Amino acid sequence: MAVFVPLLALGAAGLLRTFQSEVARRRNKQYISPKANRTNTLGGNPANGLENRMRFGTKKPVFAYPVDIDVDQDHIRISQYKYKRPGVGAGAKEGAHQRANASAPGASTAGMQYEGSIILPMPKVSDANAAEWGKSEMDAMELMKLQAAGIGLGAGQRGLDQRQEQSMGGNPFSGSNANNLGGGPTRGQKGEYFWQNLPLPYLAKKTADSIGGNVTGDDAIGRTRGQIMNPNAELLFQGTTLREFGFKWQMVARSSREGQMIRQIIRKLKIGAAPKFNNTALMEFPDIFHIKYMKGRNELMTANRFEQLALTSILVDYAPDGTWTTYDDSQPISIRMELNFKELRPIWRTHHEKFAPELSVGY
Repeated sequence: MAVFVPLLALGAAGLLRTFQSEVARRRNKQYISPKANRTNTLGGNPANGLENRMRFGTKKPVFAYPVDIDVDQDHIRISQYKYKRPGVGAGAKEGAHQRANASAPGASTAGMQYEGSIILPMPKVSDANAAEWGKSEMDAMELMKLQAAGIGLGAGQRGLDQRQEQSMGGNPFSGSNANNLGGGPTRGQKGEYFWQNLPLPYLAKKTADSIGGNVTGDDAIGRTRGQIMNPNAELLFQGTTLREFGFKWQMVARSSREGQMIRQIIRKLKIGAAPKFNNTALMEFPDIFHIKYMKGRNELMTANRFEQLALTSILVDYAPDGTWTTYDDSQPISIRMELNFKELRPIWRTHHEKFAPELSVGY
């Protein structure tokens, strides 16, 4: 009897409201908050429908999850643009020399066709900046050839300088050493002159080639002299890397409108990442993206910045809990979305020093 007392206290009107609320909840049309139908804009001015507003001075839609997201709080903005090579279209004649190379810093979305934006809550934020370094090896003969061609490579000299000649035991091709491969005042660790050992790498390679099989020059010298060729190894810079970023969101539809918004966001990203069919001979690039961590109208100083990016993969799990669970309209209650981006060009020193504010963390 005590169970029915609260229900009786509600009266007929209260029971009707409770029943209607339960029906609406089952149909995924439940009340969520006043902001669901009247969303805050930048600066706090109300507007009807964030996804239908001309938010950044364009006519393209802005999609957002949650639908009542407060953009005056930290959030991520993913803007979509139609891919365009530099030196193409208006002003192509002036920029034609840049058309084949777009790796320099300072790329801009100016002139690219804007395709809209997506606003989402802040994901897990991290960045990794790296450069390629690798081992370089050269034997004595290769070093001598490089030294001989040094002036052409910007070394500022050709041949050996006086210090090198002294450390190597003197030049046998000058003065009293002209006909003496063993000449010179300085002996090596084994009591042999550098110039006497100089032909060994060449002879070892020729011997290994004549023997064949898996025999190397080091095998030939090692088995006959107990030595191997000095590889003169050192670590050298070998190039740049392209950064990759992965983001994950768990999106729960709290209303049918929010469920529709989630579907629109997924569809827009899939369209942007897909290549465009041109004809049987050619196809066009997918769209590219520009990502910013924002608070209001300002880009965050406390998180990294991005170059232009390609959306390389989209993973959507419509049953992240392992079971297909939906509302009455078949909208999944929870959806997990994972996006993987890769930057179009390397991050140069210029990015940090010129394009990022001094008090920010840079790119």
